[in-house]
Amino acid sequence: MSASRATLRVSAAGCTPTAELAAAQAPQRWNLCTAAQDGWLEVTHQVMGDGFFGGDLATTRVSIGPAAKAIVRGVSATPLRRGCSAAVTRLNIAGGQLLWLPGPLVPHRNAKHSAGVDIRMSAGSETLFAATLLLGRTGWGEVASFRELRFRTRLRYDAELAIKEDITVTPGSLVAVADSDRYEAFVSLLAIGPRLGSLSFECSTEECLVGSSQLRAGGTAVRALFPHLGAALEFLGSVERRARVLLDEPPQGRC
Repeated sequence: MSASRATLRVSAAGCTPTAELAAAQAPQRWNLCTAAQDGWLEVTHQVMGDGFFGGDLATTRVSIGPAAKAIVRGVSATPLRRGCSAAVTRLNIAGGQLLWLPGPLVPHRNAKHSAGVDIRMSAGSETLFAATLLLGRTGWGEVASFRELRFRTRLRYDAELAIKEDITVTPGSLVAVADSDRYEAFVSLLAIGPRLGSLSFECSTEECLVGSSQLRAGGTAVRALFPHLGAALEFLGSVERRARVLLDEPPQGRC
């Protein structure tokens, strides 16, 4: 049982993104990379100790300053162990660009997990937010054997509420919306911003199911089902590549 905090602040000095602060308490950890040739700071976020155990609470805060560009990825899948655990993520994008691509959540038998996300964006900011969920450890016979998963998401763009949802997932509710024998991976995406809001979403195979809807503050919310994790990761990789192309040419007056 543990409580941990992790904070990342990214700014742009001379049009080059820099991590002003990268602080974390175990089991969270930041692994920082130098800025890529296309001007993105690539960062990995890791939950060490084999995921979340009962009683764990993790708080993660990320701030992206004006003209700063950062991609935050998960190192690997995050297991959700039996018992009650929680994670709170707060993202503040003040004129910069953030691609948030954590690793998939893998609930174990009798896991009960709550994930809260609060995203605040100033006008002109760009964000791609992804969340991936697997049904469980198939090799252990734990498909849809968790107790309950709760996902609360709130996003404000230029102080206007773009999306607010509170979803509780149980094994029974999954059976009601999807064929668990056909789909094993679930992806939720939010694409917000002057350019990312127009990003299109499609799947390269007929085995997946992708649906999207427009948000009133601009942008797109996407829900997708995949037969396995590999297909979900291929989809997310395609989305990331196209997002980076869209954001490659900076708007006039910016780095």
